[in-house]
Amino acid sequence: MPKNTVTKPASPIGEDKTSSTLTLPDGRKLGYAQYGDLTGVPVVLHHGLAGSRFGAAAFHEVGKQLGARIIGVDRPGMGLSSAHPSRTLLGFAKDVENLTDHLKLEKYSVMV
Repeated sequence: MPKNTVTKPASPIGEDKTSSTLTLPDGRKLGYAQYGDLTGVPVVLHHGLAGSRFGAAAFHEVGKQLGARIIGVDRPGMGLSSAHPSRTLLGFAKDVENLTDHLKLEKYSVMV
């Protein structure tokens, strides 16, 4: 998969070049978007109820200033992520682990 080279956040309205999906081992899709400094220190943002990966766009400028790569992840059934009717709290942690493995992140921070 080619590296995302977008340098400005996309609006949820119109063309979106910041978002991607990952196919998880069980066949579901996991949606995510990246903002800030795409070569910076990774920070995975978990949105609240009724949020999406686009919430991470609010941290684009500060991410660039601080050298942080802000990664917004859609929870199951929201945005680009497939629903997971039998999901558990720990199941989403496994989804995020699959994403961080896919992105080849050895270390990262989490923001909620």
